[in-house]
Amino acid sequence: MEAQTSAGLFGTSFQNSKLEKDMANNKEKFTAQQIADALIATNGMRTMAARQLNCDYNTVVRYIKKYKVCQDAENLSKQRMGDRVESTLLAMALGVRSDDGKKWEQEPNIASLIFLAKVHPTMRERGYTEKKEIQVRTWQDEAIDLIKRGDLDYQSLVDNYDESLAVQLFKSAGVPIDG
Repeated sequence: MEAQTSAGLFGTSFQNSKLEKDMANNKEKFTAQQIADALIATNGMRTMAARQLNCDYNTVVRYIKKYKVCQDAENLSKQRMGDRVESTLLAMALGVRSDDGKKWEQEPNIASLIFLAKVHPTMRERGYTEKKEIQVRTWQDEAIDLIKRGDLDYQSLVDNYDESLAVQLFKSAGVPIDG
C-alpha cells in the first residue's frame, strides 16, 4: 500500500505513514552529517537546506538544536558567507585596479566605502560611526577602581561617608576589608 503525500510549508512534502512510523520508532530520517552537509551547501540557510533534503524546516531546526555538528556547520557557513560579503564590499569600496595599476577596472563605490567605514570594527574604533557610543561611568565605578588600585582605603570612606557605603563599595570591588 502506498503512503499518502501531503504538501508542507515551502513546497516540501512528506509521507504521512512513514513519518508516523519513524516517530513511533523514534528513528531519525537523516544523519546529523546529512543535515550539516546541506547547511554547508546552502550557506547556513535553514529553509534552503530543508528544501534540498525534501524535509520540513522544523526538522533542520531540531537537528541544529540537537547535534553539535549541525550547529558548527551552520555557524561556519554563516561565517564564511560573512567573509565573502565583507571581501566583496571591500573590493567595491576600494575599487579594483588593472594589473599595471594605471587604470580602474572598477571605480571605488563611495556608498560602499561609507557603509564599510561605519560598520567595520576597526573603523568604528577610529570613530567612523553614525552615532558615538558613550560609556557612562558613575562615581561608584570610579570609587571601585580606586579601591582595586589601593588608592582608596576603607577607613577613609568610613570617616568621610558612612560604614554601609564603604562595605558596599569594597564588596563590589571584591576587595576584603582590613580591620
